Parts: sequence; C-alpha cells; structure tokens
Amino acid sequence: ADGRVRVTAQLIDGREDVHIWSETYERDFDDIFAIESDIAMNVANAMVVAFSEAEQAELEEIPTESTEAYALYLATINHERKGTVEGAELCLDTIDRALQIDPEFVRGWYEKAACHSWRVFFFPQRSQEEQTAAKQSALHALKIDPEFAPAYAMLAFNQAIGGAWMEAEENYRKAQTLGLYEMAYGITPFKFAVGHISEAKELSQRFQQIDPMVSQNSGFLMRLYEILGEQEQADEVYDQGIHLYSEWTAGQFDRLVILMGRHHKEKLRAYIPDRAGGLGKNMLPLLDTPEDALAELHRSVNSDTYSDNPNMLLALSSWAAYFGDQNLALKSLSKSSDINGINAINFWMPLFHKVRGLEAFKDDMRGKGLVAYWRKYGWPHLCKPIDKDDFECN
Repeated sequence: ADGRVRVTAQLIDGREDVHIWSETYERDFDDIFAIESDIAMNVANAMVVAFSEAEQAELEEIPTESTEAYALYLATINHERKGTVEGAELCLDTIDRALQIDPEFVRGWYEKAACHSWRVFFFPQRSQEEQTAAKQSALHALKIDPEFAPAYAMLAFNQAIGGAWMEAEENYRKAQTLGLYEMAYGITPFKFAVGHISEAKELSQRFQQIDPMVSQNSGFLMRLYEILGEQEQADEVYDQGIHLYSEWTAGQFDRLVILMGRHHKEKLRAYIPDRAGGLGKNMLPLLDTPEDALAELHRSVNSDTYSDNPNMLLALSSWAAYFGDQNLALKSLSKSSDINGINAINFWMPLFHKVRGLEAFKDDMRGKGLVAYWRKYGWPHLCKPIDKDDFECN
C-alpha cells in the first residue's frame, strides 16, 4: 500500500510442526531485493547453513533496478516452466516487455534464451529461427556479464538441440566452473541426450529439490529412473506430476513411452484413451494386431504430417519399436533427433533396447558425432568400446 510492502516470513519444521523462526519486514517496495536477501540469510542462520561464495554473491545481487521488469521476469518463468503451448506463446511477449523496461537485465536475457530454446519443442516448424534467437539472447547476456553461469548453460542446451555435442560440453564446463550451473535446468536434457544417465539423474534430482514445479524436469527424472531400473521411483514422479501440473502434455508422452517399454498391454489400453492423443489413439484398436499397426505406421511415415515434424516422428518411432519394427523405429527416431538433438534421449529408453543392438544404430551414432564425443568425454551408461573402432550398447 502506498509504495510500502510488509512481508511476514516463518520457518517451520514440517516434520514436527515446530516453529523455528519468524520476522516481519516493512519497507519501501523498491527495497524488495534487500528483503529477499534478509529473509534468505535469516533462514540460513536459523538452519545453521553456510552459503558458498557464489551463493553469497547471487544472494546480494540486485538483478534489476526496475521492480516492474522483475515482476515480468518472474511471470515469464511461470509461463515457460508450465511446459504448455500456451506458456510457450506467452513467455516471449512477457520477457520482451521486461527487456524494454531494462535492456541491461542480464537474467532477463537469459530467460529470453530459455524461452526461445523451449519453444523449439512446441513450434518445430520454427526450430532454426528459435535456436538462432536463443543463441543471440544467451550471447547478449554474456556481453552484459561474461561470468553469468546460466547463460553458458543455456548455450550448451541450445547447442545440444542442434547436435553440436562438443561445443555444448565446452559451455557446460564453463557454466560448471562459474558457479550455480545446476539452476540452468537445460543441462539435464543435454547430458541425458548424450547418454550420461547417472550424471543427468544427479542434475535432475538436484534441480527437483530446488524447484519441483518445473514440469519438464519431472519428465526427465521419471525417464531417468526408468532407464536405471528404478520403476517405483519413476511411478512416484509421475503420480506427483499429475497432481502438481494442471497440464502436462510432455509428461503424458513420457509415461506412455515408459509403459510401452514395460510392454504392459492392458495398462496401455487403459492409459491411452485418457492421456494420449494423436497417433496413440490410432494405435489403440491395433494393439492386438501388430501387422496392421505396422502397416499404418509405414503409411504414416511417408506423409507430409510426419516428414519434418520431430514430435510426430518421435511418436511414430516409439510405436514402431513397440510393435517390433526396429529399423523403422531407428529411421524415425534418427530423423527426429537430427531436427532436435534433445530427442536423442529416447535412444536410451528401455523401449529402444533392440534398436541399440542394430549395426545401423552404431553408424547413426557415428554420423551424429556422438561416438567422437564419447571417446573424448566418456562412454554412455549403456554403451562400451570393444576395440579401437567399435562399440556395443545394451
């Protein structure tokens, strides 16, 4: 009221319902960042937690002089992390309004890069345009602050979308050396796509603790648990997600791929009508007639609907693997991941176990530059070299 704000903060141990600390702040609204810092410091002191130098510096940072720009930045984060088409549409307009108010807002430029990068998944027809804009935004953030770790992480994510694995790794390592790189959750899908499953899981778990409301990260974590044979944990993440997120299209597809990999036909039959649209509904009547299903998939793969749409190709490859046509599955998934490199995460799912046994899979990994990446930065969780020029995956 009248340019003043009052914040009452309480710290309670939820396990015992014990009150630990509380304080009330009343200041000018323009001091909101100082209030945030004071609250964080007092909570840390009450919990006897020490900040690292990087965390302390971030805590004391004033991200922008404009509270209006900051409010728009927070709204952008909310739109982007919903993981919906509507959120992808709104995030860009919202962050552009923030940057019009404060063109030197480095976190705003980072968020603009994040918004463009995630829009690739929702608007694949504009993939190259969005990737270019994401790179330009991240580079602009680094022009303002050359040591802003999240911008390097977002560059890594964007380069992974383009299949530039070596360059992505270099920027990932820059982010890692500069500080709180795990805050940039684009790192998880990059490490996932190259098959470094344990590292991706650790990153995803860490980010889940920091911010459980990011639907994309929950989807990655669910898949990572499944690959590592931790099915109970994968199921828990899914159950949490359907309660946390009002719309979770990507998560529903993640769950579908998991059930297909488990070959639970009856669970698929029950799941598809409520949760999966498009190709899933077309396949539902054909679950008991694989020959008819594969004939339909072969007709679809050559249609205009599927030819250049990485999302449709991803769905088609999953059903091809489920019904046993591993060559069609590889062909479709390879093309999907050529358009969007992050879709390579599907190569590591249990559903694609037999695809990984194909000689053509090895050739595809060589052609995508992943074998060269593995020889330099470590072999993936499911693969190992068997001599100087060959490898195998299980």
